[in-house]
Amino acid sequence: MDIPAKASAHQKRGYCKKGGESRPQTRSRVILVIIVVHTDKDTAKPCGPPSASKGTVACIHTPNLASAAIAIDPAPIKGMPELPLSVLKSGFPVPGNPFNFGRVVSLTEPQFRCGFTNALSEKEARELYSMYAIPGPGRPIFQAATATFNPNSATKVNVTNATRGPLLLIAGADDHTVPPVLVKSALKNYKNSKAVTEYKEFSKRGHSLTIDSGWREIAEYCLNWLKSRGL
Repeated sequence: MDIPAKASAHQKRGYCKKGGESRPQTRSRVILVIIVVHTDKDTAKPCGPPSASKGTVACIHTPNLASAAIAIDPAPIKGMPELPLSVLKSGFPVPGNPFNFGRVVSLTEPQFRCGFTNALSEKEARELYSMYAIPGPGRPIFQAATATFNPNSATKVNVTNATRGPLLLIAGADDHTVPPVLVKSALKNYKNSKAVTEYKEFSKRGHSLTIDSGWREIAEYCLNWLKSRGL
C-alpha cells in the first residue's frame, strides 16, 4: 500500500514538484511499511487517520517482527503471476520510464485520481491530492513488477512460515492499484502455512481507503480484529 505523507512539509525540503517531474539525484530504497492507528487512551477508539511510511509492502510479511500484521492493499509478493489491466494503467507512470528505478517520481492529478482516488467524488479527490501527493521512490514498483523473473527478489516471502503471528489481508473492491484479485492471490500463497491468514474486502473503496473520509471504518475493523486475536 502506498500512502503519501503531507506534501507541504516535503516540498519545503526541496523535493520535486508535481506534474511528473523526477530528480535522478534522489535515490530510493526499500522501505518498511508501518501502519499506525491512533487511538484515544480512554476509549481505545480511533481518534485520527492511520499514518504510514511509504514503501514496499512485502516487508510487512517479515516473520517474527510482530505479534500480528495487517496488510492493507498490499503490493504483490513473489509468486503472484496476476497482472490486471488496472494495475498496468495505474502503475505505468513509474515503470514506463526505466530510469525511474533509482528516482523518486511524482504523480499528476489525473494519475493520482486513477491510482488512488477513483472511488471518491471529484471534490474529495482534489483535496486528497493537495494534502497527500508527494514524490515516491520508483524502486519498490520495479521490484514488485520484476519479482517473477528475479530469484533473489526483495519481495520474496516465506509463505510457509507456521510460527508467525496472525495476518490480515485487506482489499478495497474498487482499488485500481492493488485490486482484490491480487490480495486474494496473496491469500492463496499463504494456504500452506498453519498460521492464521484472513481476508477482508471493503466494498466501494479504492486505494485511498486509509486516508479518505471513510478511514474510520478501516481503523475500527482493524482494532476489532486485533482484539479478536487477544492483542
